[in-house]
Amino acid sequence: MKIAHFIDSGGLYGAEKMLLTLCKEQIKQGLDPLIVSCGVPNEGPKAIELACYAAGISCLAWRMSAGLNIKGFKLLLETLQEKKIDIFHSHGYKFNILFCFLELRGLKSKKITTIHGYIPRKPFTKGWLYQALDRIAVKTFDHIVYVNDIDKIKNSPRSRSRSTIYNGIEFNSESNTQKKDIKYKIAYFGRLSEEKGANLLPKALLIVNKKIQAISLDIYGEGPDYEFISKEINATGLSPRITLKGYTNNVTKEFKNYDLIVMPSKSEGLPMISLEAINSNTPIICTRVGGLPNLLGQDYPYFISHPPSPENIANSIINFYVNGFEISRNITKALKIKAARNYSSSTMSSEYTAIYKKIS
Repeated sequence: MKIAHFIDSGGLYGAEKMLLTLCKEQIKQGLDPLIVSCGVPNEGPKAIELACYAAGISCLAWRMSAGLNIKGFKLLLETLQEKKIDIFHSHGYKFNILFCFLELRGLKSKKITTIHGYIPRKPFTKGWLYQALDRIAVKTFDHIVYVNDIDKIKNSPRSRSRSTIYNGIEFNSESNTQKKDIKYKIAYFGRLSEEKGANLLPKALLIVNKKIQAISLDIYGEGPDYEFISKEINATGLSPRITLKGYTNNVTKEFKNYDLIVMPSKSEGLPMISLEAINSNTPIICTRVGGLPNLLGQDYPYFISHPPSPENIANSIINFYVNGFEISRNITKALKIKAARNYSSSTMSSEYTAIYKKIS
């Protein structure tokens, strides 16, 4: 079975990592996946394209003018005709809308979409309009997949076939790689945008520093909030202790340097970084959003109180070091056993394959 995955990627974050993991597993299971990576004319190789080449995943780097380019998308589908694709799998609002436009023009195809999460947008902005169009567009798909139950309940059109498939990774068999000595070092990994909450971290660390003066924070990632966060760091006077590290393409190798990972997101689907941290036995401090409560459990002791704010983030960090560091080892060990059972890449791939076969 040949599957074409469509994505317009802005980096190598959650959705991209999930897609790469899915394709690797699909190859193992005898499927023939192709990642169609969209960019603009004269754009160099994207991170996901380089990752495909390195992993041996088939990739078509497609370039066309930005926006909802119906003409360019139609040409792309014509290019794909010779590959005799069985299933079209969309990973984002752009392709959801483009597929819908061509469906209205008579294009018939077997297609599913994965909703990786909706970011709250201000009414009547460009992003808000795209989301409104997306919610209409997905009604034309044969199946809609959400990565957590909350998004499925809130957003899914009930007239369509829908399901939840949790993101997954390949878990290692090591029973305990937990760091034993307190380093008073924490890290953030992810896109630097408002919905991810990284802009709250400098002020949060300023509060933590009043009680734990040895604390330090490294922020990994790129995005529109980079300059704002840089100014916030300078304003705190803690620039030696808060560092913008830029993008890293190997997150997991960094985990050993930190006591915990902080995830102050306002909105999430099911972040891959949470699974990677669990796999490395690294504690997480995070907000109670998206699929995180289901992954970590409703009684998980390191949730950030709502709403995410510098004060609430700081309180969670302080609580971890004062009351939670020692017990975190048992918690992370138990989480890994649970996650390996319910969030494996093989389970994720098998569930997608079942849907492909159902709609074929």
